[in-house]
Amino acid sequence: MRTLYLSTGNGLTVKADGPSLWIEERGKAGRRVPIRLVERVVVSGNVMMESAVITLLADNYIPISFITRRGRVVISTTPMERSDRALRERIEKLRTTPWGVSRVKDWLRARRSHFRMETLRRFNPSLHDLFSTEGFREDLYRKWLRRAAPSGGVVFNVVRGILHTFIVGRLERLGLDPHAGLVKKEDFGLVKDFLYALTGEVERQVVQFFAGRRRTDHLLTHSGGRPDLTREGMRDVILRFENQKERILCGIDLLLDDLFTIMRELGI
Repeated sequence: MRTLYLSTGNGLTVKADGPSLWIEERGKAGRRVPIRLVERVVVSGNVMMESAVITLLADNYIPISFITRRGRVVISTTPMERSDRALRERIEKLRTTPWGVSRVKDWLRARRSHFRMETLRRFNPSLHDLFSTEGFREDLYRKWLRRAAPSGGVVFNVVRGILHTFIVGRLERLGLDPHAGLVKKEDFGLVKDFLYALTGEVERQVVQFFAGRRRTDHLLTHSGGRPDLTREGMRDVILRFENQKERILCGIDLLLDDLFTIMRELGI
C-alpha cells in the first residue's frame, strides 16, 4: 500500500478505469495504478481529474486531500458514516466529561513536548539536554527553530497538509470519526488534535529541509514576500516525508494507543 502523490505536471490527467486509476501526462506513456495498491492520495497544483476518481476513492475508503503550494488543505474527503458507533459513543463521552477533557489536554501537551524533544535530540543535543534538566522552554525552542529554518512557514504547512491525510486514513481504518475532536471541536477536529501533538515531527522535517546546502530552486518568493514551494521543492518535501513514513506512522499509532489507554483508565 502506498501514498499516491499527484502534482502539477505537463497536462496531468487522472481518470477512473474499472478498479484502477489511469494517469496520463502529455508526452509520456500512460500508467495504470490499481486502487488496491493505494492507501491515500495527495493532490497539489492544477491536476485534471474526473469526478469518478473521487467517487472510486471514497467507495474504497481512501482519503484524498488537495493542498496548495503553500500547504493549505483546501479539500479533504472522508466517506459518509464510516465511523464505528460504539467508538463514537466512547469518544463523545470522553469529550463531554470535564475530567476527561482535562486529561486529554495534558496528554496532548505532553506528547507535543515529547516529539519536539525528539527533534532536538537529533538536531540540537545541547538544547535537548538543557530542557531535560530544566524543563521545556517554548521561547528558547522557537528561537532555535527560527534560526534553523528561516522562512520555514510554507514548508511547515505543506508537511502538515500531507500529515493531515495520513492521520485521516489511520483514524478511519479504526472506525474513528476524524471530525470528533477532543479539544478542537470543529471539522476534522480529531485530526487537528493529533496534528497539534505531532507538531515536533512536522518541525523536524522543516529543519531537515533547510539543513546543509541551500537549494534556491526550492522556494519562489513573490513580490509580496510570501514564498511558495516550486515543483522541485514540493518533490523534495514529498521524498523526505516518504523516506520517514514508517516513523511518522509509528507516531500516529502511539497517539492512538494513548487515546485508548486514557479511555480505559477513565472507565469509558
